[in-house]
Amino acid sequence: MTKNTFTIAAVQMQISPDREANLAKAEAAIAEATRLLAGFAAYPLRAELDRAERRHELPFDAVVDGVVSRGIVDLLARPSREHPWRIYDFKSDRLPAGADLRTVAVDAGYENQVRFYATALASLLGQTPGLSIVFLNVGGQVQILNHDA
Repeated sequence: MTKNTFTIAAVQMQISPDREANLAKAEAAIAEATRLLAGFAAYPLRAELDRAERRHELPFDAVVDGVVSRGIVDLLARPSREHPWRIYDFKSDRLPAGADLRTVAVDAGYENQVRFYATALASLLGQTPGLSIVFLNVGGQVQILNHDA
């Protein structure tokens, strides 16, 4: 469940004459988000990130190819100052077990999104960060697609 989906459900609940149906949708969205967060809390990456230097929901302005670009990175983290930064982009897509995550990332535009983030942040960080797309719901499990920018 993305933040946008939850926000849309909340707005619909306020403006729709069918408040009961929309309330049920909002409650379902909250239950799904709670389930995804619980799954991630049990995943080993969570413990690693708890110990890392990190920046959540990091807004940035950067010049990329002569154009001022803005964005918000879900998470920028590194285990220590001696380690490089890594961008973590979280996705809540419901995917079947065994899904080809690289294909999903390319087809959904996630690959381009994180590469854009890496290009933009490289000029600000003085290094090109690593990239991780964290899929929170692959057959009900967390799976990570890691690669360098």
